[in-house]
Amino acid sequence: REGGTASDLSQAVATWSAEESLGLCLCTAVVVSSWPAKGVDPLSLCQASLDSFSQCCDGLSSSNVTRYAGDHTLRASLHILSVVLGVTERCSAEDEAFGALAGLSAADFALHVHVWNALRMAKMPLPGASNVAGAPDPTLGGRATLSLASCAYFLRVAGQAQSADTPRRSTVKRNGSAKADGSAQADGSAKADGGVESEGGIESEGGLETEMLYSVYSRLLRGKPSISGKALGGTDVVPEHLRSGFISRLQVLTRLLDYGTDIESAAELRRFLEGAKQDGVGLEERLRLVWWHEAEGEWRLKPEFDRPKGGRKRNSQTSKKQKRDKGKRSS
Repeated sequence: REGGTASDLSQAVATWSAEESLGLCLCTAVVVSSWPAKGVDPLSLCQASLDSFSQCCDGLSSSNVTRYAGDHTLRASLHILSVVLGVTERCSAEDEAFGALAGLSAADFALHVHVWNALRMAKMPLPGASNVAGAPDPTLGGRATLSLASCAYFLRVAGQAQSADTPRRSTVKRNGSAKADGSAQADGSAKADGGVESEGGIESEGGLETEMLYSVYSRLLRGKPSISGKALGGTDVVPEHLRSGFISRLQVLTRLLDYGTDIESAAELRRFLEGAKQDGVGLEERLRLVWWHEAEGEWRLKPEFDRPKGGRKRNSQTSKKQKRDKGKRSS
């Protein structure tokens, strides 16, 4: 019932198996039965619901399918709440680079990315999608609906919307809706598919966290464009171990810009990168300055973005000949 999404949820459940439906029903029962003592925050309530759901599954000897349906739903809620309430670090220099093209602050753009990843929207059969990488998961729409409804419920019953002591996200504000051709609407009042239109943007003061989350989700609920990892041959800026994060942010950015052309080849990515500019500076140039620095006449990856220890050497690729030689030695 939260957010007027009951019909969407019932339609999604109709496509679920009995095991998945049981997981959803158990999750819903656990969520609505949680009622906080005075001072309990939404994160604690969500974590308690997750623990209770796990205990229910243990007691019923539930299948992995049933367990995962509710577990993913509540873990997504837990992550989103931690971002909204400022517990999880919200943004990075990459988010600032991407956000500039969408007319959003780094924190606001990062919230969209967190919602996209937490709800696994890349695998969700979105409206108008021509292609979903891998096998699409038809249950994700129902889980996303319940996850956002759970966030709204925990925020409401814990009284965080009215509490003056709780840290708040300052704003979700569109400073200008940049387009892929370089033009921008700079009046700051653009309404983006379900957003709250106001002169200064979407405010998150007081009790508007729930409205903000549904607004973010509605902006991302678009099937276009489809983006393939094969397209990354169109740029030499993205380090191999940072490609996943780049693609997630690109998925979000293209939806905020309402870019309707699929990006599935190197040429299509190049076309987008050459057109996506704000104040004359493109995404590729912005990311180069974030990830790379010039030393001894060449561009080198900054140490803070180096591959984590235990991974393959930075920017090195094992040649086919080396692999063949290694195979011969082992045999």
